[in-house]
Amino acid sequence: MLRPGRLDRHLRIPLPDASARRSILRHHLGGELACSDFSEFVKFSMGFTGADIEKVARDARRTARRAGRSMSMPDLLAAMPERTTLSPEFQQSVAVHEAAHALVGVLIGRLPLVALSIEETFLAEGGRRTLGGAHFDVEPVSRRTRSNYFDRIAMLMGGIAAEEIVYGSFSDGAGGNESSDLHSATNLATQLECQLGMGRSLVSEAGDSDVRLEEIRVRNPILWNRIDAILREQHSRAKQLIADNEPALHRVVAELLSRKFLSGDEVVGLIDTGRGQKSPAAG
Repeated sequence: MLRPGRLDRHLRIPLPDASARRSILRHHLGGELACSDFSEFVKFSMGFTGADIEKVARDARRTARRAGRSMSMPDLLAAMPERTTLSPEFQQSVAVHEAAHALVGVLIGRLPLVALSIEETFLAEGGRRTLGGAHFDVEPVSRRTRSNYFDRIAMLMGGIAAEEIVYGSFSDGAGGNESSDLHSATNLATQLECQLGMGRSLVSEAGDSDVRLEEIRVRNPILWNRIDAILREQHSRAKQLIADNEPALHRVVAELLSRKFLSGDEVVGLIDTGRGQKSPAAG
C-alpha cells in the first residue's frame, strides 16, 4: 500500500518494481552475465531496495573472485537472502487481504489502481517481509477534502473487512508496526481530527510525523474515541462494499493466486465482470 499522509510535504520513493530491479542489477554487474536471464532473481527480489541489489551483486562477485573464476548465475542467486515458501493457505489469506484493498479502492473510484501482487516466499530472517500489495497512483498535489481522507481510510480497512467476511475474523498482519494498515488509517484519522480542521474542531496541531501524531493521541485520551469512531465507520463501509461485491472479490483472488501479479486494468476488468455498471460507488 502507498503510505498515506500529507503527500504534498513528503517525498515518496517507492521500492523498485520488477523492471527497475532488473535494470539496477545489470548496472551493478557491469558487463558480467550480460546474456543471462534474470527472471529468477527478479521473482525473488520483491521488496529489495537498490542498496540490497548492489549488495547481492557485490557478494556474488566476491564469491567468484575467491574461487578464481568468472561470476555465474548460481553465485548471484546464492548471494540472495534465504527465503521461505508460504503455504497455499497463507497465500490465499494474503490474496484475500490485498484483493480487498484493490476492490474497495476501485469501487470507491478515488485513486487509479496501478497493480496488485502477492508473493510466494518471504525473507527467512529479518528484512522487509513484503507479502504483496495493492498499488494506487497518488497525485503529489491535489485538492483533498474530508471525503478523500475517509475514502483512503476505507481502502486501508478493506483488508481486515474481507478477512472477517471470508474467515470470520482478521489476522494479526493488519497492525503492530508503522507500515501496517491500521497504523496508517489511525494516522489519517488523527490528521482529520487534530490538524486539518475536518473533525469536531478547527484547532490545528502542527507536525505530521508518526511520532508527533502519536504524541497528540497520548496527550488527549478523548481523541482516541473520536479516531476509533472514524476507523469503525470506514471499516463498516468497506465491509459493506465487499459484501455487496463478494463474487468480484473471489474472482480477483483466484486470478491473483494463479498469476501473482495483475495490472490495474486487469483487476478492474475482473471486478466489472458480472456487474451491471462500471460507475464507482458513491463515497
